[in-house]
Amino acid sequence: QLGIVKNPDVVVIGGGIVGCAAAYFLTKAGLRTLVVDRAGASGGSSSACMGHLMLMSGPEAMFRLSRRSLSLWRQFHRDIGGFEMRECGCLWLGESDEDLPLLQTMHDDVRGYGENGLILSPAELAAREPELAPDLVGAFFYPDDAVIFPMQATGALLGETIRRGGAIRHGTNVIGLRRSSDGAVRAVVTDKGEIETSVVVNAAGVWAPDISPMVDLPRLPIFPRRGDLAITMPQDLRVKTQM
Repeated sequence: QLGIVKNPDVVVIGGGIVGCAAAYFLTKAGLRTLVVDRAGASGGSSSACMGHLMLMSGPEAMFRLSRRSLSLWRQFHRDIGGFEMRECGCLWLGESDEDLPLLQTMHDDVRGYGENGLILSPAELAAREPELAPDLVGAFFYPDDAVIFPMQATGALLGETIRRGGAIRHGTNVIGLRRSSDGAVRAVVTDKGEIETSVVVNAAGVWAPDISPMVDLPRLPIFPRRGDLAITMPQDLRVKTQM
């Protein structure tokens, strides 16, 4: 266990980037917060994701949510730091003429929300990123996207949570929730014993569907999926934008 919390106001189930972000804001609000994780911080998806902070062009609610996320990450990096963050923008590349209508739609959506975005011609794209394939038909460029190193960012959120009085218990598997006769949560039941609390945050990632039935809710529609991420040694490539 890192940090000490007696009688937590909130127990956060899951020590990934979502759980540690929730714990950070809860401790910042003055609540005694304990994170429990079956493995450890960044033990699941947060150890294998790409760290892209990307604008979602539609629907509008998703755009506003992703725009707010970018703002919060910039504020956290500025105020707390402790993790790598590159503000490099993002290029959505067109490989054939069939891609151009989609790029134009993204451009029009973003401009309709009052944000800046550019359609780049092949010549403009080559001028910006000369290392890319010469036969690309163009791109949509959004300048405000960024990239973080997710394991570092999770650690920074957790470190600040502990500094503010929170804690995390590693290697602690949640196996149930004890409830009162009126259905209210009274304790988190783990393989290491019970943790009394009245508020629980389910941030267990792909294991979150196992938690919801503990309070008579349907299994959450969260499903693991496989992605491909190649980590290379530093390369002498002059590519400065995420894509």
